[in-house]
Amino acid sequence: MTPIDALLQTTVFGELPRERIDALLPAMHTLRLAPGQLAFAQGDPADALFVVAEGQLKQYAVGRDGAELIFTLALPGDLFGQVGVFDPSGRRSASAEAMVPSEVVKIQREPMLAFFTHNPTAMRRMLEHLSALTRDVGQALVGVAYEEIRARVAQALLRLAVAHSEATGKGLLIPVRLSQATLGSIVGATRENVNRALASLLAAGDLSHHDGFYVVHRRAVLEAIAAGQGLSVDAKVQRTPRADG
Repeated sequence: MTPIDALLQTTVFGELPRERIDALLPAMHTLRLAPGQLAFAQGDPADALFVVAEGQLKQYAVGRDGAELIFTLALPGDLFGQVGVFDPSGRRSASAEAMVPSEVVKIQREPMLAFFTHNPTAMRRMLEHLSALTRDVGQALVGVAYEEIRARVAQALLRLAVAHSEATGKGLLIPVRLSQATLGSIVGATRENVNRALASLLAAGDLSHHDGFYVVHRRAVLEAIAAGQGLSVDAKVQRTPRADG
């Protein structure tokens, strides 16, 4: 995949003609990252925007107790590092690490900002993207403060399902390998508590897990749990059948 192809996968650059994005070519280069390798570290200069061409990365910070909090997962077609390049401090507030072998396109900050000045459609999409990101992170933080763990797990799975799921005859496949420890870092909970939350969803058939991937079978049920509504015993009995029967 060429750097231009990677940008055309994104919502920010995807509406632009290829020849217009060509103007960014001198400011772009491709990085190949091994699992565990950092694209950048917390405190580094925020001098570039990144686009995932292949693989999977996490953006995270580490607390004083050493616990890791994952803010976002970035998959092909996703941007990351976008907050830092618009931050007046000019420093990264989080780290970005490859979770699997990954290929990313790095776009230097100043040429990118000049590009947005001359391409208002792309700038508008970037503002919409940043607004959605701010909303999602805000909801996640509210969840950590006020929601029960099962609701937080449901919210995290739904965010990934809405953004990245692949429709199958069995439901919505989330194409991200998620360990319970990773989910715990996303929702701010221990692996043991995440295990208990997942167990109830798996036992009810709302969710399944195969070869490291989760499939959402009853989205409406997860949405109700994520909204803090829970389900009564009668509602559990009256669940609609799974997509795979």
